[in-house]
Amino acid sequence: MNNIIEFFKNLQHEMKIQDTDHQASPRFWTVGHYKWERVADGCGDRWSVFDANNAEVYDAELFRKDFLSKLEVMKSDGLSEEEILEEWGLSDESYALDDLKYSIDDDYEFCEWYKNYIDEDIDIFEEAKVHHCNNDAFFLTKSECQKHIDANHYHYLEPHTYARTLFRCPTMEKLMGIIEETDWNKVKL
Repeated sequence: MNNIIEFFKNLQHEMKIQDTDHQASPRFWTVGHYKWERVADGCGDRWSVFDANNAEVYDAELFRKDFLSKLEVMKSDGLSEEEILEEWGLSDESYALDDLKYSIDDDYEFCEWYKNYIDEDIDIFEEAKVHHCNNDAFFLTKSECQKHIDANHYHYLEPHTYARTLFRCPTMEKLMGIIEETDWNKVKL
């Protein structure tokens, strides 16, 4: 039973000294992070590619760089332009590599080239990086939230602690008040 009292003493101490992150009491922390979301053309932060064959979405810049890297490997392996075109199933379209030269530095133009010559089933669209709060995580202390982020950062894009106020939650306000105001040295179990 002393473990329970010690737990509440430590929790109380941390709740009293931690940064409030400018949130009113009662407050809690959750994980703030970002997600890429599809937006209207002209409103995005990046171009993305949906590959229907693999049911995957790729950042267009990485998609372009990966393809061009594979092209360089083919060239360094000594493949001729004709052999490269044949490898891609483009032996009837000898101008495909010439067209690629004009779109090599632009993500959107490259993806259009790829769609025209390699895979017509890809979809090219813009995405914006949008802030989200985890609604399935609730931490009474900022440090506990940070420990969760440190252990699970790979599940999130740019994770950070995010303080929120328990607005109009009288039961939680009372419970947190009990934790923060009780003299745990006088409590006997």
